[in-house]
Amino acid sequence: MRQSSRPAPHRRVDVAFTLLELIVVMAVIGLLLGLATTAIQAARESSRRTTCVNRLRQLDLALQHFEGVTNDLPGFWNHPSQQSKASLSGFFHLLPFLEREALFQAWKAKPGFPWKLDSMLERRDTPPLSDPIFVCPSDDQMGGGNYRFNGGSTISLFSTHRVPSRNGDAPFAAYVGGSNRLLDGRSSTAAFSERLKSRRDGSYHHHRDIFLSGAYGLFPDGSLTDELMIGMARELGTRRPAKFEDFAGFTPFAGGKHQSVYDHVFVPNEPVASISAYEVRRLSSGVRDGAIMATSNHPGGVHVAQFDGAVRFVVDTVDREVYHQLGSRLVDRVDSTKTRQ
Repeated sequence: MRQSSRPAPHRRVDVAFTLLELIVVMAVIGLLLGLATTAIQAARESSRRTTCVNRLRQLDLALQHFEGVTNDLPGFWNHPSQQSKASLSGFFHLLPFLEREALFQAWKAKPGFPWKLDSMLERRDTPPLSDPIFVCPSDDQMGGGNYRFNGGSTISLFSTHRVPSRNGDAPFAAYVGGSNRLLDGRSSTAAFSERLKSRRDGSYHHHRDIFLSGAYGLFPDGSLTDELMIGMARELGTRRPAKFEDFAGFTPFAGGKHQSVYDHVFVPNEPVASISAYEVRRLSSGVRDGAIMATSNHPGGVHVAQFDGAVRFVVDTVDREVYHQLGSRLVDRVDSTKTRQ
């Protein structure tokens, strides 16, 4: 009698169990790989954060050394002469105190120094426009400058330009020799924080680029208020604006809000656009008024270096008033661990 070619029932069961076991093993391997990848990414971010904190501490030490030698603080703009309209940031003047004397002298030795930012973009014989000490390794956009001077808790860097905010002025003056003196203690005032750099490829991101508003066309007397500027930024939200600055953070050595200053108008990483006002007829005018937010790729917040040398991690959910006070040189004690409800 002819035997059937169909496999025995127990063999079909064995094959089924084999496939089930294979699926379970593959699922377990996938889970373990996912956990391992997460652990590796967390370890890498921890290492990047450690490097970021160390670099901010070096900037803080250089700031204290600069103050000890000059009895002053570096300014935002620091025009080298009355005839020059080019401006250098305080980071340029900190170079000798960061053991970067060679880079400092290389800049000064080049013909035509100091240069404006547009000249920096065009020249091919410039010294390096940055240094690793100014770069946070968590930012995937290399070069430029991630660390910025605290520009206070209002949209204007200059108290003489408009009525000062109720939150007080910036701890740094526009120039060396200005009236930049702390009035509320070194442990209550931020010196530096972080900001992601623009990608410089025409793309837009609200945490990297800066919304350019023609607000001075509406307010020709310069009477902008914090509330009006904040309202414009929040109305835009994260949408791509018609005009934006995509060279923000191009170099830490250029003075001005777009390159080397942040402020405490918005809390860190708030989902709105940083904003700068200009006059429609002159794009370069009025950029001293704006809200330039502290941003980073660190999950949950940004690092802030204080004038007392401490570096703390300020969370995105920090209470707004507390964060405003941390940016001012006028208010008493603050606690950046307090979160808003």
